[in-house]
This record gives sequence, C-alpha cells and structure tokens, in this order.
Amino acid sequence: MAKSKPDADAAQPGCHASAELEFHVDEQYRKCVTGKVWAKVTVECQRCLEPLELDVQTEVNLAIVWKEDDSRQLPETLDPWIVSEEQGDLYAILEEELLLALPAVAYHDFQCIDSALMEAGDDTQASAEVESKPNPFDVLAQLKQTMKKDD
Repeated sequence: MAKSKPDADAAQPGCHASAELEFHVDEQYRKCVTGKVWAKVTVECQRCLEPLELDVQTEVNLAIVWKEDDSRQLPETLDPWIVSEEQGDLYAILEEELLLALPAVAYHDFQCIDSALMEAGDDTQASAEVESKPNPFDVLAQLKQTMKKDD
C-alpha cells in the first residue's frame, strides 16, 4: 500500500490533509486508486461568521480512464479519474474529493450567537396577514360553481 501525505508547510494555512491510498489493478484490469483522505480545514461558521475548524474524511474509489467514454462503462462503485493524454494530478483529484465531502453549511456545534438574533419578525403577525389576504383561486372556484349550475 502506498501512502501519500502532502507536506504540511506546502498546504494552505489552517488546512492539513493526509491520505492512505492503494494503487492496484482490479479483476477487470482497470487501474484503480482506493483509500481514505482526511483533512482538518478552517471554514467560516455560517451563523457567527467566525473561523471554524472542521475534520473532513472521505473514501476514495477511483478508476483511471483516458477518455470520457470509458467512464460511462464503470460500475457505480467507482468514480472516474479522467487523465486523457496528460499525467494525472493526484493532489488535484484528492482536493476535489475533499471539497465534495465538505458540508453544504458549516456551523459551530454550540450556540455561537445570541438566540434572539436568530429570530426574525413576529410569527402571529405573519399568519394573520396570510389569513387576511384573499385567495386568488376563489374566483376560479366561483366560476366553476356557476358553470355547474348552468349545466
């Protein structure tokens, strides 16, 4: 098993990534890369907008292919790594895998801002406004009833 660990000094400040990868040829003679990638990244909390350290980990199951057409023949368990005529960039594909593993919205696991700031408007006032507005489809309902009476 080959291990790849990026140099921590070369990584972005606040981001350290590691990987355990295995390069092999499977039963169908496909060149594959499998393993785990993990990183400690600093993102922005979406509630308080302060820095937030996050541990991200993902499984990697890649098949190396040279054309996009070849990727359509892969089973669902393998993701394509299309390298075409060039050499494949291992760091770039691992970075993509980590980016895909990031949560859509990151926030602290504790109450990082005052709960009063998380409220907006008055719930009872909003529901009263909804009830007081006429339904635009009432006109259609009345028209439908008059058409039934005419029949």
